[in-house]
Amino acid sequence: MNKSLLLLPFLFLACIDLSAQCESGRYVDSLFTVQVTPEIKFGQNMQLDNETGELAPMDLYLDLYMPENDPLAERPLMILAFGGSFIVGNRDDYYMVNLCRHFATLGYVTASIDYRVTAELLSTPSDTVAFQAVTKGTHDMRAAVRYFHKEAGNLGIDPEQIYVGGVSAGAFAAIHSAYLDEESEVPSLLEPYMEEWGGLEGNSGNPDYPSTVAGVINLSGAIGDPAWMEEGDVPIVSMHGTADDVVPYGQGLITLFDINAEVYGSSVIQERATEVGIISDFYTWEGEGHTPFVNVPPLFINEDHLEHYATTIAFVGEFMKELVCTEAVAAEEIEQLNLQVYPNPTTGQVFVDYSGDMDLVASVSDLSGKLLYRIPVLNKKVDLPGALTAGIYLLELSNEEGQLRLEKLVVQ
Repeated sequence: MNKSLLLLPFLFLACIDLSAQCESGRYVDSLFTVQVTPEIKFGQNMQLDNETGELAPMDLYLDLYMPENDPLAERPLMILAFGGSFIVGNRDDYYMVNLCRHFATLGYVTASIDYRVTAELLSTPSDTVAFQAVTKGTHDMRAAVRYFHKEAGNLGIDPEQIYVGGVSAGAFAAIHSAYLDEESEVPSLLEPYMEEWGGLEGNSGNPDYPSTVAGVINLSGAIGDPAWMEEGDVPIVSMHGTADDVVPYGQGLITLFDINAEVYGSSVIQERATEVGIISDFYTWEGEGHTPFVNVPPLFINEDHLEHYATTIAFVGEFMKELVCTEAVAAEEIEQLNLQVYPNPTTGQVFVDYSGDMDLVASVSDLSGKLLYRIPVLNKKVDLPGALTAGIYLLELSNEEGQLRLEKLVVQ
């Protein structure tokens, strides 16, 4: 018997609890005090040592913010990354601490993560170095996602409610970790670098766990190519200033450090999301520059920055609340189907049992979320393709209304 089936009664109670709490102020009001656990190691990769000029191992850490005395068994998680043009910045920068603390008081688990910065953008700037910097951040973000998939049960996190986001450069990393998910999408100038450093997933840690996420929080970020965003991709909420002279509001060039790299800012991201039917929302700061809710140093924050910060947490908070609570209700309805998948591990055949009568489709993806096969469920049975080699995959069951279940499937 699939051991995950033993968890179904508890998952059912957790979903009911979550949907009930959505109606009682959770994700809207600051209901919780916050417990902070700093310096949790989630990965490691090679980084250029500025003193020696040689590559050396760099440990990657995160600071974890947990709502204290929270009765909910599984909470949604926000993984957030700092800004700083991929050159400077820290996970404990004041605005990161403020964002993580605020959303933890609402009932989210939040994490502020490290990623490797790229000093070469100052010494040897080029389009190639700029895209390599984004790739390093993306690889480290994906390692953090995999870490939380691995530790979800220990930390009280719902693995199907892991969201990534960030500010400026951190938003680049989050956006690309969610939408640059096909080998065919990798720009040609990045192909050698990707091949050397672990492909799309990277090698920053926690292999054999999925890097799938449920949504993106984009604060003044951009994407390398809006075509990477496709129908069925995860939701995104964006905020951006029209006078941003660091990251273009729309299509434009990043000219910082004499780089002329074309990117597509939040207004294009929103247009593309609308075009392909991705759930999204977008707030424009009219006439404002880059990350108007952030000021450095924080001693000089004025009323405008405080107002922009209040707007940021309110706009993102409303989008996330609607997203999380809608998912909670859907999860409760799905559990009522008593959907069961077995055996797992399997040697090539999977049985799908559920209450009622409906047409299902099974989608098999690798751990990065790349679709490999889509197979109809016939007579409550899935015959996996013979070409599927032994390993760990993601099995998604869906009907015409959307995803019903997603779980890891071990093929022997």
